[in-house]
Amino acid sequence: MCEVSIMGYYSSVYIAVPSSTYDEIMNEASKKIYAEENEKHCRYVRFLDTAKVFTVEDDKVKIMYWDDVRWYCSYEEVKLINSTMRKGLFAFLRIGEDHTTEYDCRCMDDDDVYHPEFDMPFNVEIKVKWNDDLLLR
Repeated sequence: MCEVSIMGYYSSVYIAVPSSTYDEIMNEASKKIYAEENEKHCRYVRFLDTAKVFTVEDDKVKIMYWDDVRWYCSYEEVKLINSTMRKGLFAFLRIGEDHTTEYDCRCMDDDDVYHPEFDMPFNVEIKVKWNDDLLLR
């Protein structure tokens, strides 16, 4: 779910998690900000606050979405989100500035129960539209 890049690409990132996992991520963020008021955890909370959040599957699943974000494993905010998310079900989609797509998911819970809502829940479509006003001459 992370890339190593010298270029510094910006990506669109989507993370689908059960609503309970989303609540755990937010609770963990609150605990960290009050327990350790340092810049690292303030950045984490600010990073979470920048996510757009959508609810799907009758409020069973939350999707966090960031656009134009630098998603690197070395960033503390990304480490904290990844560590919480990896404890349970999730679906992850990253579309990079270099037009690469990275997808990862966990469809089985710890009791080996299959969860189809996390089996490739994202459909990616790229549209290209010609703009007649910008004709090459």
